[in-house]
Amino acid sequence: MLTIQGITVRLGGRVILDRATVAIPPRSRVGLIGRNGAGKSTLVKAIIGEIDPDEGEVEMPRQTRLGYIAQEAGRAAERNRKVS
Repeated sequence: MLTIQGITVRLGGRVILDRATVAIPPRSRVGLIGRNGAGKSTLVKAIIGEIDPDEGEVEMPRQTRLGYIAQEAGRAAERNRKVS
């Protein structure tokens, strides 16, 4: 189970995620929707370890696979990450 427990992320002094918590069962397929600036990309970056949350923790079991499409221009069109 992917577990996100109370993560807070601040960027440029602005709180992007404030004590976010969720548990996602194995083999789940999840989509993130929300308005611009809501923290969707920030959440994914925290899950894959691209950024470190200021508070809280992300626990992802070994061999978990997470796929996503990068939002930023100049990055790979699609990324897959397998945590060993």
